Amino acid sequence: MQAQTLSKFLIRSLFLTLAMLALWWGLDSFFNGSVWEGMVISKSALVVEYCEFNNVARFFHQRMNTYSNLAYFFFGVLILQIAYDDYKNEGLRRQNRLESFPMLSALMGICFVYLSFGSAFFHASLTWVGQRVDMNGTYGITLVLVSIGLYHVLHNVRFTPLAKAIWAGLLVVLIVLFLEIALLIPSSQLLPA
Repeated sequence: MQAQTLSKFLIRSLFLTLAMLALWWGLDSFFNGSVWEGMVISKSALVVEYCEFNNVARFFHQRMNTYSNLAYFFFGVLILQIAYDDYKNEGLRRQNRLESFPMLSALMGICFVYLSFGSAFFHASLTWVGQRVDMNGTYGITLVLVSIGLYHVLHNVRFTPLAKAIWAGLLVVLIVLFLEIALLIPSSQLLPA
């Protein structure tokens, strides 16, 4: 990838992240903590402070933990742009192994954005459903990284476009299944496994 193209992607990611920051700041300024009333509080939020004191009067109960998730948004948007560039240039130039599977890169970018919103939702609300989405985003990134590693281990296998689409589709199904799997196995065991 040319430096000029990467610079363009970085600038676009930065501006989109700044726009998201403005939106989140606006939400945090306009709403208060009463928005989350009636939702089940996460058990971990009752006993853990996550390096920041809970301010339940604010819309973002944990402001810095919520805003820090914009880093995931930035990198997710960046990875999505790179995946789209790989897709557009498929067959036009010699591509490395991952460049030739842009769906896998796109899925990684989507998981980063998903984690950004999921973790922000959890730290803003400290709710049970927020924690589920937050952890599912973490599992999604982990599963995609394992999948990328497996794809590289199988470097002698040439996958057809259909096989790649099936691979990506099954990976999405597995990520969705982890919403339920995570309820059966504690994350302290599931994530390391």
